[in-house]
Amino acid sequence: MFSKNETTNEEVLTLVGKMVKVQGDLKGQGNMIVEGLVEGGIETTDDLRIEQGGIVRASVKAKNVYIAGIVEGNIKSQEMVELATGARVYGDIEAKFLAVEKGAWLCGNCKMGEEILNKKEKVK
Repeated sequence: MFSKNETTNEEVLTLVGKMVKVQGDLKGQGNMIVEGLVEGGIETTDDLRIEQGGIVRASVKAKNVYIAGIVEGNIKSQEMVELATGARVYGDIEAKFLAVEKGAWLCGNCKMGEEILNKKEKVK
């Protein structure tokens, strides 16, 4: 997963910029970064970053998820969900691992561990 401070243009295949609003589902392969607003589901086979100021109003599925912005919907991750300081999540999280920095909010339920992922549909 790309770290919270290091990304390169080669790693990012989809970028929703700060001034962009997307209405509808985003589905694809490769790393995605959301700096703007997405009102619709997001699904990727790789990593998803929701930057500070980024807002997602939908469910999310990805290999790894890093959140510094706002998510209003459920999150399913094959590996790691990381909530940075200032992150706001209003929904449930299912992941193998969860990291929460001081100052992040989670308003929902969390299910962790490999057993949970094996019982549920894995991200394709």
